[in-house]
Amino acid sequence: MANDTEKRITAKMVLDSTSFNSSLKGVNSELRNAQSELKLANTGIQAYGRSSERLKDVQESLTKQLELQSKKVDIYKQSIEKTDIKMQENIKTRDRLKKSLDEAN
Repeated sequence: MANDTEKRITAKMVLDSTSFNSSLKGVNSELRNAQSELKLANTGIQAYGRSSERLKDVQESLTKQLELQSKKVDIYKQSIEKTDIKMQENIKTRDRLKKSLDEAN
């Protein structure tokens, strides 16, 4: 009897990754743009010498890339935190169902 009941119990974990994926795509797109700006600034330095304006462009581009990478890390952290919370909820539910099943036997 217990085996039949165990066979009917299934666990289902659903993760909504829509906002995570779209946030990550947006940051990745901005990061590619910042990297393109850096390449352009580097080309400008090579073509026109080491003027302080060109160096400023490189510095701004690097700062922007650092900010975008930080955003990306924050998105990953938030996703991990949400997943951890959901996992803890699933563990509690599993334990409650197991206890209920054990009491039924």
